[in-house]
Amino acid sequence: MGLSLVAKLRDQTYAESLQLIAEYAPEPPFNAGSPHTAWKAEVDMMLAMIAPFASKAKDIARQSR
Repeated sequence: MGLSLVAKLRDQTYAESLQLIAEYAPEPPFNAGSPHTAWKAEVDMMLAMIAPFASKAKDIARQSR
């Protein structure tokens, strides 16, 4: 229900990108729970959304070595 609500409030591409980030695929409202089933637009949006987090995580990992 949450993803359907996000799709109505924002748009379906954004909702599918959130589903992809969560890798939520039991019986979802959209078929975007995996990079293998998501559209390229959702994969690209997800990568853009997590890029700052991934960069910071890499910096922290390098510092802790």
